[in-house]
Amino acid sequence: MTQELSIEQLKALVKQLEQDNSKLKKNAKEMQHQIDLLISKLNLSSSKRFGK
Repeated sequence: MTQELSIEQLKALVKQLEQDNSKLKKNAKEMQHQIDLLISKLNLSSSKRFGK
């Protein structure tokens, strides 16, 4: 069962995928920032704890 899509439908799908991709990239960037902050906090805590 194959479904043929029109050019306009394909364009709409590509646009939706681009928007989804953009959102995922933004989320990944925000998560990386949170990870970096947590690593910094851990390193600071570790250095205070062990006097390094």
